[in-house]
Amino acid sequence: CSKCPAGTYRSANLSDRKCLQCSPGSYQESDGAAACDSCPDFATNFLPVIFESLVTSGEATSVLDAFDTSSRDKCKCAEGYFGAALTNAGCTACPTGGRCCVEADNGRCEWGGLHPRPLPGFFTSDSNQDIMVRCFPSEACTGADANGDPQCAATYTGYRCGKCADNSYRLGDQCLACPSSPRALFAIAALFAIMIVFVTLYVSALGIRLSSMIIFTNVVQVVALYQSYELSWPTTLIDVMNAASLLNFNLEIFAPECSVGNAAGNYFTSLVLWLVIPIAFGGILCVLFFAFQAIGARMAPSGDAGIMKGAWRSLFTGAREERVSKFVNAFVMFLGVAYTSLCSKSLEMFVCKRAEDGSQVLLASPDVDCYVGEHSDSVWMAYLGLLLYGIGIPVALVVLMVRNKTRLQD
Repeated sequence: CSKCPAGTYRSANLSDRKCLQCSPGSYQESDGAAACDSCPDFATNFLPVIFESLVTSGEATSVLDAFDTSSRDKCKCAEGYFGAALTNAGCTACPTGGRCCVEADNGRCEWGGLHPRPLPGFFTSDSNQDIMVRCFPSEACTGADANGDPQCAATYTGYRCGKCADNSYRLGDQCLACPSSPRALFAIAALFAIMIVFVTLYVSALGIRLSSMIIFTNVVQVVALYQSYELSWPTTLIDVMNAASLLNFNLEIFAPECSVGNAAGNYFTSLVLWLVIPIAFGGILCVLFFAFQAIGARMAPSGDAGIMKGAWRSLFTGAREERVSKFVNAFVMFLGVAYTSLCSKSLEMFVCKRAEDGSQVLLASPDVDCYVGEHSDSVWMAYLGLLLYGIGIPVALVVLMVRNKTRLQD
């Protein structure tokens, strides 16, 4: 009798010596074989998409018609695994956040593929294309395109979709589309800064004790910081916390990237801006002090006519020591309100999360890897902020209280 062709084997049953096709996941390359060899672990030579097309065309009547069992080369990693089945590496289980499937035209999975593709919420690691790293926030990454390349949502871009795209700005951990009138927000921000300067001066001139108000402000500031926790906050609550962050002097609310360019959205640039805010505020107070002094020298002396007029007038024409005290009080009041924000901004430089590929991600700016590159070169700024503000402000307040112990007791 003739030998069984490749892809089949001879039945061991003496009463039925038919040539039988190799079963799914096995093959035989030689003629006249008595058994079939198995595909490597987690590999198969059954392609369901091919079987469906053969059935549709009438070329297949059995599932075995969808196999090419005559060659080991037809063994490929099954769905849920990836790699080159016939190499020493073999097939590997699909990683967390990955999809191991090469799709046919009808959307069905043909086989596992050589490399995994990222699912929504994940991005391909730049150090190992077979590892998927988590995106922050997860909605920034939308999965892979038809070629397997990771894709970002409309307002995100860059590695791990960690940067805000053009015409968008960062607010908390989200990238939002720029408003239609970004320069109007910039003008509001400028007016807000001017208002803070003059409100603190006016309150200081009145001599009002605002301990309760400062405590309330600190509570609202802490509430705004809750958003940094990785929890599924309701949208309404996120909006409330974003509004509360205004008391944390959150510059992001005013969409600076939209009005002055993307350089303002760079994390390290924003950190510098935060750290110079108290210095800038103190500089403005110094300029106003000498400006008020010059204006006061030209003002005709007159009695107070109402509390506002009298309070403002004391900043122009009062005794020098008294005026210095009021300007210093205004600066101290500002530092008391800004203290929480300054410490939080300095500390967030150290809030990193280990990614699946072993790298460390800066949660405040997910496109930045911690303790390497620009982060490593700039971490000294965070230490400086903690030294100047985190430690410096309490120490300065203690010194002021000790020096003015008699006045405080009175």
